[in-house]
Amino acid sequence: MKTSIKRFVLMAIVAISALSASAGPFKFGPVVGVNINSISTDSKELFSSDNYSGFTGGLMAKFNVPLIGIGVDLAVMYTRRNAEVITDTETKKAKYDYIALPLHLRYDFSLPLVGKFLSPGIFTGPNFAFRCSKEILNDFKATKCNIGWDFGIALTIIDHVQIAGSYTLGITKALNYVPGINTGESGIQGRTSGWTITAAYLF
Repeated sequence: MKTSIKRFVLMAIVAISALSASAGPFKFGPVVGVNINSISTDSKELFSSDNYSGFTGGLMAKFNVPLIGIGVDLAVMYTRRNAEVITDTETKKAKYDYIALPLHLRYDFSLPLVGKFLSPGIFTGPNFAFRCSKEILNDFKATKCNIGWDFGIALTIIDHVQIAGSYTLGITKALNYVPGINTGESGIQGRTSGWTITAAYLF
């Protein structure tokens, strides 16, 4: 699994590098940000999770079709997801590291007068997160890969600085909670969703 993750990340980096070598509508640069995540389940009585902040950082490439505003962006991100998980018997803090690959379809608006200085946009698309940290909590089993769907808005300033905010809706399970064998309870599956705010400088 680790070999597959490395190959996937390498392919994504090569793709971003290839985009950055092109001219015109292609842009490329570093991106950093913070995230707030929570784990949702169908059993709030036995398991719940409070919002907890983490961080993210990596490389991003952006391509826009000239004149019409439609484009795509792809990023390779190192992401730390923190959560405080609460069961019927205890409270624990969970920290998991991921290599995330968000791929978005986007639309950037062209505004009269201020378009050269400020350009708002919207984006949406899948977010593939591959866990690269070890298990750290008893009874909690994080999946190797989980998939979410991003919905976001962005503001590009002077054609280089991009500030973005997005919400990731968990699609696949990210965590399995298996209570101790003496509890008589069945396992619970959780999905991770949350907010992310990022800042990028695109060359």
